Amino acid sequence: MQTFYEGLADNTGRQHPWLHSTINPDWKYYDFKKNPELVSEVLEDFKPWAHYDSVQLFYEMLRWVNGPESKLETSDCGFRGPRENDQKEGWPKEMVCSGGLFVFFRNLQYNLSEESKNWKENHPGGLAKPYRPSKYTQWLVNQSQEVIRQSKHEWACIGLGLISIMFTEAPVHENEQLGYAVVYRFWAWGDSDEDTMNSFKYVVDTLFTIFKQLSAEVA
Repeated sequence: MQTFYEGLADNTGRQHPWLHSTINPDWKYYDFKKNPELVSEVLEDFKPWAHYDSVQLFYEMLRWVNGPESKLETSDCGFRGPRENDQKEGWPKEMVCSGGLFVFFRNLQYNLSEESKNWKENHPGGLAKPYRPSKYTQWLVNQSQEVIRQSKHEWACIGLGLISIMFTEAPVHENEQLGYAVVYRFWAWGDSDEDTMNSFKYVVDTLFTIFKQLSAEVA
């Protein structure tokens, strides 16, 4: 499986926890740690495809990542189901599905940049030059890519990037609450809906392996 690292994937700035999306007020944050039963109810992007095993596995993965065994959690995800593939020169299949998932450490301080305070003082008006990710966030990126490279499925790709987040519930001064979540962007290809969603299952299997394996290594 192919992978890449895009660095800062979104520099508009977010906060965690968030309330409603600025794009669509109907989109809002749900805490799956407290309400795991909502996973299969509120993810509207996935509902049309919920009859596929890959989506049911995705739900299971989200419940686990936000459950008591995990040292990680999620804050957002999205999905576009199978559609015509417009990148056939690189991926010669008829269809593609894609999406993304935001993940960070349950211990919020692991997500915080050591440059947060200085950055806030030097850029009071908003985002400019990115601040460096914490050593824990960089470790999560690096180790995730190692797991992805071990997957032999050729019709899928998982890219990693960073999303700037202010972790408002981190137990530090607000000037030190800046950090990153890791965004896992994914694509899966096939020659039919079923074929494409089967490829997506390899993506979910790989993500599930990442989160279980790396969570076990977090102190």
